[in-house]
Amino acid sequence: MTMTMQETKEAILAMLGGANGLETRRYRPHRSQLGDYMGPGNYAYAESVERGEEGVKYNWVAYSSYGKEDYLPSPDLEVQLEQVFAADELFQNLHATIYQEDGMAHRVEYRFHTFGVELSESPDDPDFCPSCGWNTEHLKCNAGPDDHPSEACHYLCSNCGTDTAITTPCIREITLEMEVKSEAFLTNSPNIVSAVSPNVCNAVGEILMGYALAENNLREMMVKVSGHKTGSHMSADIERLTKHQAAIVASASAKSADGGQAMEKCIDAIIAGFDKIRAKRNALAHGRLVRVGLTTSTVGRNHIVRNKDRGSQLQIEHDDETVELTEHGIQELLDYVRELQAHVGHLGQISEFLASQ
Repeated sequence: MTMTMQETKEAILAMLGGANGLETRRYRPHRSQLGDYMGPGNYAYAESVERGEEGVKYNWVAYSSYGKEDYLPSPDLEVQLEQVFAADELFQNLHATIYQEDGMAHRVEYRFHTFGVELSESPDDPDFCPSCGWNTEHLKCNAGPDDHPSEACHYLCSNCGTDTAITTPCIREITLEMEVKSEAFLTNSPNIVSAVSPNVCNAVGEILMGYALAENNLREMMVKVSGHKTGSHMSADIERLTKHQAAIVASASAKSADGGQAMEKCIDAIIAGFDKIRAKRNALAHGRLVRVGLTTSTVGRNHIVRNKDRGSQLQIEHDDETVELTEHGIQELLDYVRELQAHVGHLGQISEFLASQ
């Protein structure tokens, strides 16, 4: 079967991965920056295309880059290349260059060509020069000055110098947002919490207190449910509630069909609400306080860097969860806690109503 360029690329990377076990990686760096991007893994891209009677000929460049722990003795790698690639018809005129140090291979560069069909219309596929077929993915706009209209952008092929007719607007400037984190210790900076607004401090308190009240109220309601323990954590009670939900609803439905249905909906809401809250509430209760410095840098085509210090903010981190100590960062969690309290309270009202029947 004749394959498209993307299908061929996937087949190449799959074959490389099957031979060396390295991870498939997306390859998009500029050629001059190759050394900065070659982490362990397999890379492949079509460097150019040639269109003829046989179909479309794709000229490929592929790399296999090995981590230090995976370096191979050069003779072993040569045997591997011969066994895997020499007899495969997909690779035409394969040439492999092994980069080594002290007899240990750390990278292999493959050059070969394949035959396929025209490119798909996928926006992820690269463009090629209409004159020589060279890859145009990393071309620089040759129009100027920086404020030229987007329709005036034009790109000359890096191989033959022909105008490629690419009309994509060029990048005039790039804005980078950088964060610098450092742990905040109250012993060294006792006034650091003063940077948190009173509204946020009140919200944190309401979240922790609201969670604790919901935890206590739910525990009291479930005293007669199997597995009750004095002072149990809410996670344990939620597990019991989930495990015995069917029996609880069945008992309620025996007294009132509407009451049983209302109880089932309420229990579902409590379980869902707990899942939304648990991780971030634990971060607030047990996490570490972190100061995050925020800086914005803007780099234009004239290479002028304009830095803007946007100050800093505090956040709490725990087990890959982060809670920003800002009104925006805390509001959603506050809403969830209020909803959880309401659902637990509603469950209590339903239980009291059914007990009176």
